[in-house]
Amino acid sequence: MKNLNELLQRYTTIKTPHATIIKTFCTAVEDILQISLKEKNISISKNTIWIQAPSSIKNEIKIHQKEILKYIHTKTGGTHTPTSIF
Repeated sequence: MKNLNELLQRYTTIKTPHATIIKTFCTAVEDILQISLKEKNISISKNTIWIQAPSSIKNEIKIHQKEILKYIHTKTGGTHTPTSIF
């Protein structure tokens, strides 16, 4: 018979769903920069958030990148949160 630790071992590497990270990213940008983004203009690939927006918005987000990523990490609590924004 397996003990509880062995049974729960597979759940130690659960990733946060991309949809949750995208929603949290939009909320972070809204709270920090007062800029609204549409979720359909954001994608995630290999721990990088990609934004389809005008360059002025991208630059503002890039300036506050550390603050936004910290917000995402604290809200999702995941270890597999994005590490950069482009």
